[in-house]
Amino acid sequence: VLAVTVVLKEMLVEAGARRERVHVIGNGAAPERYDAAARTAAAALRSAWQLPPQAFVLGFVGYMRPWHRLELVLDAMQAQPLRDLVLVLIGEGPALVPLQERAAALGLTDRLRVLGAVPAEQLPAHVLALDGALIPAINEYASPLKLFDSLAAGVPTLAPDQPNLRETVRHGENGLLFRPGDGEQLALQLVRLVADREFAQALGARGRDSLEREGHTWANNAERVIAIYESLAAGARR
Repeated sequence: VLAVTVVLKEMLVEAGARRERVHVIGNGAAPERYDAAARTAAAALRSAWQLPPQAFVLGFVGYMRPWHRLELVLDAMQAQPLRDLVLVLIGEGPALVPLQERAAALGLTDRLRVLGAVPAEQLPAHVLALDGALIPAINEYASPLKLFDSLAAGVPTLAPDQPNLRETVRHGENGLLFRPGDGEQLALQLVRLVADREFAQALGARGRDSLEREGHTWANNAERVIAIYESLAAGARR
């Protein structure tokens, strides 16, 4: 059995799986997709978004549901230290329209960019166009694809401080963590990125380094699966 996190492995063992038969292989990314062509396309995207001169672009990629609590970002954007933050939403979902309505009520419509669903081949350029990437909420056992893509792009990532994400993200080293559902903590971490752009860029670079060093790529994952298969096959032949 292949589990995407240690948390999920423990859930499977508790459900009756034999511990020695459960292997952890997290999700990954394809760093080669974030090449020079994608970076050129990213620069064109930022121009098309008509951003304010000092904008810090925070992006969310995925299907937007109410439990993601993206309204916490809108609330944080009202604070003076985050006056340069622009929120880019890439995707669709039932939480999108309420978010747009809330942004209008808070006078933040001009700092919101809603792009809808983006074709997969265009996603690397969109992620590269961001200054920061947000995972606002996630379930307790997932290995979120968006995390590995933002790491591969060298974009600093904010994520909830919970065991499954701590398997990949180390606070202040290759990303930033905040208490799940805590708008004040989220705002504090956002201020760190917006107020210190050099820190944000360095954090993003360390994130990409960690992805490559720890082998969170689809190619490495394939090698891990093959190694497990070969180990099982060797055991069967004995």
